[in-house]
This record gives sequence, structure tokens and C-alpha cells, in this order.
Amino acid sequence: MHYLIHTSSGDFVCRAKLADTFFSRAIGLMFRRDLAKDEGLLIKFPGYAKGAAIHSFFMRFPIDLYFIGEDMHVIEHATLKPWSWYKPSKACDYVLEVKAGSVALKSGERLRLTPLP
Repeated sequence: MHYLIHTSSGDFVCRAKLADTFFSRAIGLMFRRDLAKDEGLLIKFPGYAKGAAIHSFFMRFPIDLYFIGEDMHVIEHATLKPWSWYKPSKACDYVLEVKAGSVALKSGERLRLTPLP
């Protein structure tokens, strides 16, 4: 499933594919050559692994990670270079992965997801 993501004030963030299965979460953005500025991957953590570590193994470009809580507010932000990993300091339900520098979200900002057909 794909979503349009906006801030609660209506500003466009990106369009993102939802990764909510073991396989789609495991593959993530690996082996991609690039990512468009308006494109992202929204990973939904399973209940037993809220806020699991994220890696950028087999990636060719840096990404920004926005960790998101159950109520869709941004909890934490990190930039990840290829071949590294990051574990958020708090439990979260989602992480939005986007090309580094393409999105500027602040902690506490709420997001709104609109499903695409």
C-alpha cells in the first residue's frame, strides 16, 4: 500500500510505500540506486519490536529517519550514512525513511496519512 504523507498543517512531506511485512521491512531500501526527493518508505514496526534498530547495509545514499509514535507524531530524527545502523532512544510504531535532506520535520510534529488507490 502507498500513502501520501502530509503534516497536520497540510504541508506535503512525501509519498511513501508501507513496509508492514517481515520481508518488506527486511529489504527496505537496500540495493536502491537512489530515491526521489518526494519518495519515502514507511516502516511499521510489529508490536514485539517497537523501535527496532534500522540499518543502511547495501545502501548507496544517506537517508533521514523520522521515528513516529502511535499517534503519528515525530519522536526522533536521525541521518544514516550507508553501511551504518541506528537505534532510536524511545519506542515507536513507525519510521519514515527519506533521502537525506529532502524533508524537514520537527520533533512533536504530527503527520497525516492518506491512502493512495
